[in-house]
Amino acid sequence: MSDTDDQPFQVMPEFDPKEFERLKKGIEEHGIEYPIIEDADGNIIDGHHRMRAWEELGRDPADIP
Repeated sequence: MSDTDDQPFQVMPEFDPKEFERLKKGIEEHGIEYPIIEDADGNIIDGHHRMRAWEELGRDPADIP
């Protein structure tokens, strides 16, 4: 099962490892620059990769600006 199987709104393919590391480094240095959008039930509609990077950096999702 891939990371996106339980994310019905994930339309983007998974990033390759180098691409994901660049995203994670950017978030570590600059924070999340584009909002993570959720529906009324808390399902992520846009921002799956940003959320994963944020969590891998050890940050609490409740602290996303």
